[in-house]
Amino acid sequence: MTATTTIDQDDSSRCPFCGGDLSGPCTPQCFYDHNGECVGCRTRLGVPCPPVCPLETGELGVPVILRFAAKLLDLHNLGLGCDVAEAVFTAAQVLADEREPYPLHTAAVAAVKAYLTRQYGPGCGLSGRELMQHIGLMAQVEVIALTLYAVAAEAEGIKFNAADFGDFR
Repeated sequence: MTATTTIDQDDSSRCPFCGGDLSGPCTPQCFYDHNGECVGCRTRLGVPCPPVCPLETGELGVPVILRFAAKLLDLHNLGLGCDVAEAVFTAAQVLADEREPYPLHTAAVAAVKAYLTRQYGPGCGLSGRELMQHIGLMAQVEVIALTLYAVAAEAEGIKFNAADFGDFR
């Protein structure tokens, strides 16, 4: 089962994450990814999240922020590529709720920069910030999302398998 999201940026009466009516609370589908898994605990859509889910406990970290940011990439389309750092900030802002999103954003962006620097090597001549901008402008959204998931897996100490990533679109 794959969760799909319709994003209509021109309709301010709809949630930009799930497409739901903003007259009530957002549906839980807001927080499920392209594979129908919770961005917090990776529980499948239709199965209740356990009490230890970071979205339930509020103990958010880099993996949760990055998985949700991948879902938001289309909202940060620059016409040519997307603003990865801004998608990460929006994810931190939405998930942190009333808490301060900046530490979560800073930690997640630092993890992405470090990952990209290791992937491309220090000899590529670009800083982590420049690499992040470069991938946002030059890579397809699917590749950017795959990268965010790889960084999230690394932050959790899990070996990432791109074959398990699924079809992002």
